[in-house]
Amino acid sequence: MHNDRLKQKTSEPFNTETIDITSFLKGELELPIIVKTFAGIEKVVENEMILMGISRSERGKRAIFSNATLKEVFRLNYTLRTGISVLVPFLKFYAKNEDGFYNGVKKFDWKQILSPDSKYVINPVVSSEKFRHSLYMAQLTKDAISDFFNENKLEKPVIDKEYPEIVLDLHINENNCTLSLNSSGKPLYQRGYKILSGKAPLNESVASAIIQLSNWDKKSPLYDFFCGTGTLLFEAALLAANFPSQYYRKYYAFKNWPFFTEAFWSDVVKTENQKITENHPQLFGSDNDFSVVKTATSSLTGFIPGNNIVFSCQDFVDVLPESENGFVITNPPYGDRIELEDPAAFYKSIGDYLKKNFTGFDAHIFTANLEALKSFGLKANEKVQLFNGPIECRLAHYILKSGKFKHNK
Repeated sequence: MHNDRLKQKTSEPFNTETIDITSFLKGELELPIIVKTFAGIEKVVENEMILMGISRSERGKRAIFSNATLKEVFRLNYTLRTGISVLVPFLKFYAKNEDGFYNGVKKFDWKQILSPDSKYVINPVVSSEKFRHSLYMAQLTKDAISDFFNENKLEKPVIDKEYPEIVLDLHINENNCTLSLNSSGKPLYQRGYKILSGKAPLNESVASAIIQLSNWDKKSPLYDFFCGTGTLLFEAALLAANFPSQYYRKYYAFKNWPFFTEAFWSDVVKTENQKITENHPQLFGSDNDFSVVKTATSSLTGFIPGNNIVFSCQDFVDVLPESENGFVITNPPYGDRIELEDPAAFYKSIGDYLKKNFTGFDAHIFTANLEALKSFGLKANEKVQLFNGPIECRLAHYILKSGKFKHNK
């Protein structure tokens, strides 16, 4: 069951609560966790967690609330495809004013988490009428922590925003304040397999959500006509071969936690790597921008599940299928960062091309240009609202059968 400590109505004040973080870090406890994600893909994250055996969860807005052991936190970080970060709340309290907030922070035993030589950072998110300035609240948190160490006659830890060892997330909702250990540190969509990104990159977590929402069978050929630096195809390859999403990632904030257990981490990595398969379906990526295709091709070097990915520099109208059926999953330019002279006409040409050349395929078009999508010329089987960062988008599904197609009204 979902832990009530994770979900309290904002109208009800938090009771001051501290968690035995030391026992958790030793692997002795299961604690509340929060998996942060993007709006629209919460269900995908929850489904991933269920498949991992973490079914005791509840969906929130851009977050999944659950409970986990330390080992499960490690596993989530290593394998979760659609999350941003995994948080472990350790201090919750109600603050009427700034003095109350300061005292609430200072009373925690910070020696459990920070040592005198620690480098740390505070990431604030504030939604409050009483506390309006997030940076100021982060500074007040830092002051309270420093004063705790001063009063205990210990050298105080220092803020390091560029290379922090410990990452703290501060969340204030009206008067309810929560401090969490961010186990991931850098966002989990920073996988580590790419050489560079293009000028209109698709977020890796969102790309994986798109692949999973498409119900691609992990076997059929998959085409991306606007592949950019290849994010959709790289994520599809990882998913098909059951590669952990963070196989190529080296950095995790939890490795700097007190009592970090290397044995737990090594066991997680070994167990998950044993699940890797040799399933490498045909994946075709194309783009008319030579520079991004070159970057995508460069990223294939050392990318183990990528031996069946083929990148080419060509316009989408020159791509022809090599099979009678399969999937098209693509993210056409929106017309903002990559300029389009006539977005409506451009999207219509994509629809015309698909119904002429890709009958028998399932097509999934991900775009933020909702107006241009109306000119696609095909009747969508389904449209799902998603976000690429702050940008509202749609994932439109088209079943490409032979015959006449109706224009959307």
